[in-house]
Amino acid sequence: MAAIIALCGCSSLTPEQRIAQATQSCESYGFQEGTTAFSQCMMQMDTLAQQRADYERAQLKANLNNLGSAMQRMSPPTPVTCSTNTTYSGGYTPYDRNIYSRANTTCQ
Repeated sequence: MAAIIALCGCSSLTPEQRIAQATQSCESYGFQEGTTAFSQCMMQMDTLAQQRADYERAQLKANLNNLGSAMQRMSPPTPVTCSTNTTYSGGYTPYDRNIYSRANTTCQ
């Protein structure tokens, strides 16, 4: 499971978080909210975020396909059958304290 999560690498920002991040970036470039330049900056940030998300989805898909191919090349598990034989020696009455048992388990 951890491998699948590591393969993802995708960001999990909500739309509100992406807008806040884009707003902060555009303001750090000196654009003022409410201007045409700010709006263009926000649109550019949205386009870049979408391209990044598309790239991450494509990477995830490729990684999962590679993982699936690797799993198909693996040999299936071999079934194992086990049996246990128990032998008793010594007395066979409930009063005899010298009863010994021995169990042998074999698997194929």
